[in-house]
Amino acid sequence: LSASTHVSKVNSDEDIVTTQNTTALAACLIRLGNLFNHEIVGAPTDLPWAFHFTLNDEAIVPRHPAQLYEAIAYLIVFVLLMYLDLKHPSLHQTFEL
Repeated sequence: LSASTHVSKVNSDEDIVTTQNTTALAACLIRLGNLFNHEIVGAPTDLPWAFHFTLNDEAIVPRHPAQLYEAIAYLIVFVLLMYLDLKHPSLHQTFEL
């Protein structure tokens, strides 16, 4: 048995950009999961878009959907990164390690 000594060269700048894009999308999906599981609830509010979370043994109080706010922010970051990736591929060279 012999081990392969051939190492393929990976284009590191494309990998970094792809990782950044997918990380932003994954963070968005994680926050949506937090919303479905009633985790990371926001401050009490009386705004019309407040959520009624069922917490352990507390009274049901309308609260800000902090997870939703953060998911939207991550989605904006994802769209911005995708736009920059598609419209300005020369930026890949700027971030080379």
